[in-house]
Amino acid sequence: MDFVMTVIQTICSVLAIFIACLTLIVTWIIPKKIAWNQMYSNLISEYRSYDFAIAVQGIIEFFAIDCKSDTSKIKEKYKERFLKEIYGIENRVNNIDEIRSKHNIQLLENDSDKTLHFQRRLLTQFYAGLNVCSESSWVGSDKVLKDFTKSEANIIRILYLINEVIDEDEILYKDISCNERLSKSERVKEINKKLANLYSLLNGDNKR
Repeated sequence: MDFVMTVIQTICSVLAIFIACLTLIVTWIIPKKIAWNQMYSNLISEYRSYDFAIAVQGIIEFFAIDCKSDTSKIKEKYKERFLKEIYGIENRVNNIDEIRSKHNIQLLENDSDKTLHFQRRLLTQFYAGLNVCSESSWVGSDKVLKDFTKSEANIIRILYLINEVIDEDEILYKDISCNERLSKSERVKEINKKLANLYSLLNGDNKR
């Protein structure tokens, strides 16, 4: 009888430990799952927003109309739009010193969501966040592929090329640190890695 009771007590103890461990795992998993689902849900809501639609249209028109779908014109045309929309400078300038000597720089008071600079930033951050979700086991690439199409890859490609142009131009990129500039690999290239990864996923270049 004592042996039976001992066995029962041992089983109960093991079950209690198992249930406690299971409870700890569940209490960790559920909030984590909810947080990731909320993050992804927020991205979907942003994707369906008016500002996002305007930003996409702005990037498309910049590349198709301003650049005439020619990637070699991105640097020149983006700089033109940036100087005009941000500073109101119409004529071409080549460096910071030339701007300072010829123009009294003042930021224009305009609707930020109508500027190409704002639209690029909004879309870049969105797709970088989408890439994070695609790499997470809580969301995954399958879900992203279900909700987004290959057409998004074309937008990502343009953003990638614009970001590279900005990183290499002293007028478009201004270093505000007190130390020397970080290397490209530590700065813009890191976010472009996310864009490139998401581009490959949506474009069907790799299967995960």
